[in-house]
Amino acid sequence: MRRLWLAVALIVSPTLASAQAWIRPAGEIYANVGVTTMSSDGAYGADTTRQDIGATYTQTALTLYAEAGVIDRWLQISLGGELYRRNTLSGRGTTEGVGDLQAGAWVGLLQDGPVRLSAGLLVGLPTGDPTPSVEGAGGEALAPLLPTGDGEVDYEPRIIAGSSFGGGGWPLRHYAVAELGYAFRSEGIDDGVRYRLELGSQLPRWPRIWLMTRIHGLRSLASEAEAGQEGLRFSGLGQGVSYGALGVELYGRIVDQLGISVATDMPFEARNIVAGLPVRAALSYTF
Repeated sequence: MRRLWLAVALIVSPTLASAQAWIRPAGEIYANVGVTTMSSDGAYGADTTRQDIGATYTQTALTLYAEAGVIDRWLQISLGGELYRRNTLSGRGTTEGVGDLQAGAWVGLLQDGPVRLSAGLLVGLPTGDPTPSVEGAGGEALAPLLPTGDGEVDYEPRIIAGSSFGGGGWPLRHYAVAELGYAFRSEGIDDGVRYRLELGSQLPRWPRIWLMTRIHGLRSLASEAEAGQEGLRFSGLGQGVSYGALGVELYGRIVDQLGISVATDMPFEARNIVAGLPVRAALSYTF
């Protein structure tokens, strides 16, 4: 069973940055570097219906997520976000630059027994630009549509529970994770609730490969009127952004500590966000 816990600790840091129920021991560092891209000519408006944006919006981001154990069980720190973000609206303009980052601190409430439980506080850092410069005529009006950040400091406490099972006489090994967070927003952005349910399973005959499925999302507490007060937004940053998605990820362990993953998300509800499927590829390493 101990070997299963160790395997799960290596696997369950997904491409989308999020610390886990399994707190890393002091001195251990996990790093994940990935590329995410999406493109669409439509977006979900404040009323959640799909609308034509009159051009093709493409977003590409270089992402980083890292976490490090500081004190066994009692303190793990994390840093995640977009090292680089590029927004393009075909025929109109492009913005690029550093995106927003998020720092966190985590404590292991339960780290023994069949269920692991951790709690953390994440702080959003406004390293991106909510109104970046756009060259050409109409750039000033276009800038708020193509931000690289939301321009606010925000706070988000989270609690995460996890359990692993299988191995031994079982044909497969598995883990399950449940996460809930509340985002305290500022700068005219309403608070939101974040959630995630995830199941990971080791594939038969390929013990180095895991398949992960998840239902996750962010539900803004802004009303439809509040979400639509600034007009159509599709960058995923700003007021009223909400989504719920089914995610699928495939992870392969190349060598002992080095892994590669590919993932995508299929929305089942969305508001103020582009109507495209994000595709992610990432490399991860545990030091």
